[in-house]
Amino acid sequence: MHFAPGTVDMNTVANRKTAIVIHERDVTANVIAAVDPGDRIDVQNHAFATEVIARTPVPALHKIALVAIAKGQVVLRGGYRIGCATEDIGAGEWVHVHNLEGGRAR
Repeated sequence: MHFAPGTVDMNTVANRKTAIVIHERDVTANVIAAVDPGDRIDVQNHAFATEVIARTPVPALHKIALVAIAKGQVVLRGGYRIGCATEDIGAGEWVHVHNLEGGRAR
């Protein structure tokens, strides 16, 4: 996120949530701090910065979906398979063992 000089509202920036994408092929990012539904999350990647809005609570350091993930779709983290979605997962939803299995998920 870039701001022109003198246009930064430090209260807004301090209250923003951040998530980090580990690998360019990942469809998830790890949130730095816990997020609540409706929180806007700045997503940092090697090549781009974007935003996702949380649809479910996500605990700190857990995965949030960046895009819709269909039931049965392979989920990558760090460029490696961590499992398959056991249900449809919407962008902005928590990705964890309750909706992911196989690979390293369980």
